This record gives sequence, C-alpha cells and structure tokens, in this order.
Amino acid sequence: MSVFHPVELLLQWIYRFEEPNVVRDRPMQVLALGLSRCGTESLKSALEDLGYRGVYHGFEVQPDQCMVWTRLWDAKAAGSERKICMEDFDKLIGNYEAITDAPGSIFGRELIEAYPDAKVILNRRKDVEAWDRSFRSTLIKGLRDKWYLKALSIFSPDYFWLRQITLRYVIDFFNGSFEKHGLEVYRAHYRQLEDVMGEREYLEWTVEDGW
Repeated sequence: MSVFHPVELLLQWIYRFEEPNVVRDRPMQVLALGLSRCGTESLKSALEDLGYRGVYHGFEVQPDQCMVWTRLWDAKAAGSERKICMEDFDKLIGNYEAITDAPGSIFGRELIEAYPDAKVILNRRKDVEAWDRSFRSTLIKGLRDKWYLKALSIFSPDYFWLRQITLRYVIDFFNGSFEKHGLEVYRAHYRQLEDVMGEREYLEWTVEDGW
C-alpha cells in the first residue's frame, strides 16, 4: 500500500502470517456500513435469512485478515497516495456477498467506491446517546478489561493482530479517544457516507424500524 516505517515491517516479520489471497467467486451485493452497536449482528442474520451467501461481520475476522485490515487502515490514516480498491478487499472478503460491522465500516468510502453496483445500507441508532452508552459498555470496556489479551499479544501472532485492529477501531478511528470524540465521529461518519453516496440510492435503517 505504501512505504512502511521500519518498525511496522519488523512487526510484520515477527508476527508473520501468510496473507489471505481470496479470489472473488461471487459479486458483492450489500454493504451495510453503519458502526458497531447499530444492529450489525441483526443485519447479518437478516441478510443470511434473505439468502445472501456469506455476510462478513466482525465475528468472522481471522488473525491473518486482521494483519491486512490493520495495514489498510494505517495506509488510509497516513493518507497514502495508493487508493484502497476492490482488489484489496477481494483478497479478504472475496467469498462473501455482503459485509456489515467493523472493520469494514471504517472503510465506508472505499467500499462504496470499490463496489459501485452493491446496495448500500446505512444502519444507525435513532438514540445516539444510547449508542454511545452501548459502545462504551461493550467494546471500550472489553478492551480495557481484557488485560490478558494484551499479555497474550506479546507472544501470539493471533492475539497481536486481533489487538492491533481493535485498537485502530476503538481508539484511532475515534481520533484517539472515544470518550472525547465518540459522538462527533459517529455523526461525521454518516455525513461522509451520505455525501459519498450523492444521488446513488441507499437504505437508511434502524433496529427500531423492524423488518
């Protein structure tokens, strides 16, 4: 993606994985790009019930994929001149027809541009304050409480890369502090996606809307 800092190259050598290299075998059909705690698991179940073959969710993420997702985020955050494109995503999720939840949601703009024919769902919470409380009590609390994962990440490539992409999502994505910037980033996330969509149709959905 870009020229890596020597420390990044060293970490990828120490915690080495054979990178996934999936060849897309079905079209990407649905991009559900709302943030975590916005009905992402319900959407996964609903889309599977509707017959979509493979719905990629945060629960599906494998350690070797975490390494690549982390690299893509770092390139995006650094403003790499090389755009993240369909080929990058296909190597990770080429055998899925839909995607929801993190880490996909932090690449909303890139996914929209990579799959111009896919349907887009902007799933969100009507009560933003409730979303804030839910995020804090699950993802933020879990990151802090699971101190043993931090210890394990020193010795295990699996836990190392899982922790890296988790840190990118719950800290870096929120400008370094969810407590300070969570609501601001939440609102900016949806504004950006609405701007990117332009005249392209999309479904705005909340869990409260039902099915």
